[in-house]
Amino acid sequence: MQGLALVLALLALAPFLWLLVMSFKTNAEIFRFPPRLFFDATLANYAALWTSEFRNSFSNSLIVSVASTVLSLVIGVPAAYALSRWTTRGGGAITLWILASRMAPPIAFTIPYFLVYRHLELLDTLTGLIVIYLTFNLSLVIWIVGALVFYAIALHIERQRPCDDQHTNQLTAECRKLFGAKD
Repeated sequence: MQGLALVLALLALAPFLWLLVMSFKTNAEIFRFPPRLFFDATLANYAALWTSEFRNSFSNSLIVSVASTVLSLVIGVPAAYALSRWTTRGGGAITLWILASRMAPPIAFTIPYFLVYRHLELLDTLTGLIVIYLTFNLSLVIWIVGALVFYAIALHIERQRPCDDQHTNQLTAECRKLFGAKD
């Protein structure tokens, strides 16, 4: 069974390995037929990549993705905690509404975002892109963190005295069980 899994994994990874090998070849080596298994590796492709416009595009993508992820977690984790501990008749409906907002087609938000961004002068800015990613990721963070973390930790363990060693051990054991950690 493990041999079959290894063969399937190699088949799935073969195109990515082929691309990795091609990244170290010259253009002449890439188009050579039949392809050679052994060749003189070069880093010229990577040097050309980092001296082109790719460096700016990559840094912009890195800034936007890190900022939107951090903001989603900073806003979403406390919101998920509050919603998981909020006991009212409408608590479940609010959580469902947050998740349902994720199901709307993104194209439905295009014109409203464009009009607001034009008014706020956020068109073609990193801040505007971060805000868009934040709005789409926030509902997912609230739903996943609330469902998998805060609902899974028993409420009675949380309400015990925080300075109690037994509380710390129970909470640690509950978290280990939740995340599948082995003793």
